[in-house]
Amino acid sequence: MPRRRRLLLAAITFATTLAVAPVAVAETPGPSPLERSLLSAVQGVGFGQVVDFDSGASPAPQVAATPNVDVAVFALTKSGRVSDAADVLLSRDYPNGALVPINRNLGTTSVRYKAWDIDRWDGVTAWNAPFGPGTDIVPGRESAPLQFMSPYPASLFKVLVAFGVLRLADKGALSLSQPYTYTPPPVGDPATGLCGDGAPITRTINDWLDPMISESSNQSTCAMLKLLHDRPGRTPGTDGVDDLNAQLAAIGLGTLQVNGTNPANGGRWNPGEIHVTALDMARFFLLVDGGQEVLWRTDAGRPVKSDVLSDESRATFQRYLADQGFREVLSTTNFCGLAYPAPGIPARVAERWIQPDGTVTVDGVPYPADVRPCNAAATVDFLDKTGLTYNYGSDAGIVRNLPGKPQVHYIVSILSNLGYRYGDPQFANLLDLPCFSAEANYACYTQKFSQLGAKVHELLSARRPGQGSGEGPRRDISSGRRHQSIDR
Repeated sequence: MPRRRRLLLAAITFATTLAVAPVAVAETPGPSPLERSLLSAVQGVGFGQVVDFDSGASPAPQVAATPNVDVAVFALTKSGRVSDAADVLLSRDYPNGALVPINRNLGTTSVRYKAWDIDRWDGVTAWNAPFGPGTDIVPGRESAPLQFMSPYPASLFKVLVAFGVLRLADKGALSLSQPYTYTPPPVGDPATGLCGDGAPITRTINDWLDPMISESSNQSTCAMLKLLHDRPGRTPGTDGVDDLNAQLAAIGLGTLQVNGTNPANGGRWNPGEIHVTALDMARFFLLVDGGQEVLWRTDAGRPVKSDVLSDESRATFQRYLADQGFREVLSTTNFCGLAYPAPGIPARVAERWIQPDGTVTVDGVPYPADVRPCNAAATVDFLDKTGLTYNYGSDAGIVRNLPGKPQVHYIVSILSNLGYRYGDPQFANLLDLPCFSAEANYACYTQKFSQLGAKVHELLSARRPGQGSGEGPRRDISSGRRHQSIDR
């Protein structure tokens, strides 16, 4: 039996296809240098060392099992061609990490992705209990050598909503400059936790999209989901959200799905219904990044190019992402110079969020550090979107060197079930969650994220050019902040 097949059957998955280009691939007998390095980086960070504040015990105990973490990286040439790719899964099934076999089209059929089930993670349902019907995110992978329960993406899914709206603009079905009126749900409706309440609000579509990405506005997301739901779909009985899912599947991104949202108001964002995987999200950002050649082909052989979005829509999308203000995950510029959390990707934060004293405030969320020294020292732009709830944390985007800085160009994507209920061991004795504690600088993510971001950046920066390479209001850190729900 060939070595590659033996490894796949053992689910060690150290064999993969080196994605040098979507139409010309070099086969390798084992993992590429990028794969080995990314696996080592994920192992070295120690995600399984975080503590879990959910039990209420003091000190907070170490997490009961290896968290579910999905990390994908694409190394890009200056022109935007993928020169190497890697994807690592971490879970209690793969506590030392498993490399995902990536095919010539930058995807995989070797993982049976399952919908997230918080009861299974928390032990209400046994981890190895059979999954019920309808839990496969992509059907037909019963024989896949790997199985992974994919964490809810939190607000990272908002990039998919933006994609759906920008596609409508490209088709001439709407203009970003036209007004759109959103009527929030009435007081007492469960959706007000996400969508707000009050009188109808009229803004241009652009002025809904920008805050949806740049400051992760939940109300803006509800409005844009409502806009999509109100559009008739291409087939009877469907709407614009159904079309969005169909469009993503048609270009080979079948694990990116927005299901179960409320057509009446755009609310109801449920784990287990909205899906994202790191590998498909990396390919999604490859589309946003651009490039003139075929980026990949679907299983049916359809070539996928960046012209899925127009140049104008891509530039608009990139502007929203570059202005994303929550530099607190893979990049931690908002905590510039502080002992905690650790520095991550050395990216600048958009000037629009910087206050006269140099600190950052994003949608009312204040950060404690003067970011001006880190902005001055930044070497890259990070065009990304983050996600955060009590149970989930995510970040994904495009890293590009700033003018005059050393050449670097890559995409990184991480999904995890490490929301703000988790923290680092040094804070185990806190009486409150780190997210609400001055002792932890109000950091809502474990610094394992930024430590991984720094490792990935160091790895990709060392490569020669062209080398195969939950629901609720915002955080309030004033009095009364304890146990407030965050979904951003």
